[in-house]
Amino acid sequence: MREQLQTLLAATLVLIAGFVGYTWLFDDAQDVGLSVISATGEVRRFDGEGRAEDAEVGMRLRPDDELTVGANSAAELAVDAQTRVSLDAQSSIRVVGVDASGVRIELEEGRVSARVRPERTPADAATVSITSRGREVSAADADFTVVAGDDGSLGVESSRGSVALQGFDDVVSLAEGSRLAAAPGQQAQTTPIPAALLLEVSWPEQELTRASQVPLQGITTPFAMVTLRGAGAHSTRVRAGEDGRFTVSLPLEEGENPIEVAVQDVMGNRTQETHALTRDTEAPAVNTEVDWGP
Repeated sequence: MREQLQTLLAATLVLIAGFVGYTWLFDDAQDVGLSVISATGEVRRFDGEGRAEDAEVGMRLRPDDELTVGANSAAELAVDAQTRVSLDAQSSIRVVGVDASGVRIELEEGRVSARVRPERTPADAATVSITSRGREVSAADADFTVVAGDDGSLGVESSRGSVALQGFDDVVSLAEGSRLAAAPGQQAQTTPIPAALLLEVSWPEQELTRASQVPLQGITTPFAMVTLRGAGAHSTRVRAGEDGRFTVSLPLEEGENPIEVAVQDVMGNRTQETHALTRDTEAPAVNTEVDWGP
């Protein structure tokens, strides 16, 4: 009898040791989630039934929860001990899924950055996936940013590591140090991340003109939004092409016309140039006096 009890006790100890070991080995998988670790300004959480509350540190986000970040506000989320997701001002996300394999987030608008650090082997690493309008950006070991414009444009930058892409035509990955620009109805374009936003405008050589409108040409980054503002309420918006080139025509009023060309790329970066053109439609004065001499 004593021997049977000793055998049963030994078996029980083995089972307990195995359970503890298993838990210790795979505890990271249980730590995957999505929690608020900082919320500055106006940050609101909406649950799957539409109930709203202010986001607080420690709040756990679940599938179908939405998180909105107002103007001059920001939020940071933790996926596990190493991986972070940051939301810039005027951004909105919806949690699609959270499990041991990682998290999947729908970016409805705004800018989201992910710092993904694997805590386990690459095969078992938690993946962060950002989706938007049927397109997906995901990585298990990378630093990347996704920006969704209200006009349907989407920008992606990878500052560290490679990210996987779905729904971007034939582009299936983005290498470290690269940017992807996508616009509705256009082929997605990839370029190196520029040091500064490019803007070159071909201004007319003559600043004095009789013309009622002036055509302007320039070059910037692919699919950037170009806004021209002239005298009065004149304003024109065009999107640069896949090669970054744009052509616009702006009406001129009589007299001096201050002109501003402002550009915003798919990542939200902005720059501008200003110039002045003068429209003068009055004929030059003619001296009609006759000098008859002495």
